[in-house]
Amino acid sequence: MTKELVLPGDRTGVVGAVPSPSRNYMASWVARSPTGTGAALVVVVLVVALTAPCHVAPAAATAACPCDTPDNVALLMDLYDATNGTGWANNTGWSRNPSVPLCDWYGTLQCNASALRVVRLAGNGLAGTLPATWSNGTGKLGTLQVVDFRGNQLSGGLPLAWGTTPSVQVLDFSSNQLTGTLPPEWASVAELRDLRLNNNQLTGTLPATWGNLTQLVTLDLRENQLTGTL
Repeated sequence: MTKELVLPGDRTGVVGAVPSPSRNYMASWVARSPTGTGAALVVVVLVVALTAPCHVAPAAATAACPCDTPDNVALLMDLYDATNGTGWANNTGWSRNPSVPLCDWYGTLQCNASALRVVRLAGNGLAGTLPATWSNGTGKLGTLQVVDFRGNQLSGGLPLAWGTTPSVQVLDFSSNQLTGTLPPEWASVAELRDLRLNNNQLTGTLPATWGNLTQLVTLDLRENQLTGTL
């Protein structure tokens, strides 16, 4: 399989939507097999395989919603408070004292047992910066594999400490208002396969250390203010 980097101004490789468990996942593939179908297959398998549904047989309260733990509620509500949750397009169910199971909150929230694995809140009006509990790369955040916050109004820089979160495999912060540089520390995210930072206000150069991201298949950096050469 060959790999390509999509840098500012490069419009190559844009394809249509690929289905995910909750919504269409707009893709800008930058890795292709010789037949042109391999990359799409890789991402489809990735998205589906990583997301064990939160709803399982309701034999008991914990079985009905394995995500429904105080730690997960606290982590998600930290995000809610930091990104103006009261102003989200849809915040159904979100509360520090919830009246419905976490699995019924708006968004795609999925777990493996009680470990939070997937958070998708694309195009939901999130505004502000990630809270400290989402920037330290430790604790409960360390279980995340898929984070999709594309199409919001997130600002600030990319958390340096996420380089200590090796389980993350998909990060989509495209079409936000992020600033700052690309963190060299993210080279330690050994399982990262799909990274989309296009349509932000990022500056600087591509860190040489990112060459260590050997699992990376998709890297989209279009429509930023990045400089330098590969």
